[in-house]
Formats: sequence, structure tokens, C-alpha cells
Amino acid sequence: MSTNFAGKWTSCKSEGWDKLLSQFGVPLDKIPADIKVTEEITQTGDKVVIKTTNNKDDKVKEVTINVGSNFKDTVASGVELEFTTAWEGGKLVLTRTDGKGSAVREMDGAHMKLTINHEGTTAITTYAKA
Repeated sequence: MSTNFAGKWTSCKSEGWDKLLSQFGVPLDKIPADIKVTEEITQTGDKVVIKTTNNKDDKVKEVTINVGSNFKDTVASGVELEFTTAWEGGKLVLTRTDGKGSAVREMDGAHMKLTINHEGTTAITTYAKA
């Protein structure tokens, strides 16, 4: 069962990102404490397009996820990861093909929550509709 994540979302709470990003080789002094992330999501059936921006630079990252197909993404340190994708109980679940992590996007009341796990380290961002 799919959930409609369409809309513009702005981060309102983040936790654990310093530890997670340092695992990927991002130096702690390169991780801004006051970063605000905005995600613009469009969704048609099982096709989910996410455009991500932040308040620290002008970069726009756009990814297209076709739920049910494998998905590749490059993380901040330049490492490419591959995921399987599925709807699980209203959650969009991306599971790394190497078994070392996952990304789960779900609704939590009026908020959208993104939980990233990498080798036992978890980071969570909560978004509010913009």
C-alpha cells in the first residue's frame, strides 16, 4: 500500500546525522549544525521524484525512485549505494543490496519522517509541510 508523500517539506528536527555522515567519511567540521533541508516530492503511482535543496548551498539533488525496482544513489562522500525498494505498510522502504543499511520514509501524523540506518548507526529527519 503506497502513501502519498507529494508536496514541499522542510526539515524541522534532525538527530544522529553527525555520526552517520562521519561513518561515510564526511569530516565533522563540514557538517553544518543549522542546516535546513527542503524536499519537493512529486508522486505518480509507484514513481516518486524527490528534489532536495538546503539553506547552505545552491545545489539541487534530484532522484527518481520506481518502487519495486532497484535504485542507486550517491551519498555525500561520493559513495554509490544500491537499494531494493518497496511499499511496506504505508512506508517507502529502501534496503541496501549489501545488507548494510536502509532508508524508511513514512508519515507520522502531519509530519514526514525519514529514518536512515547504516551499519547500526541511525539518523532521523522529521519534515513539516512547507
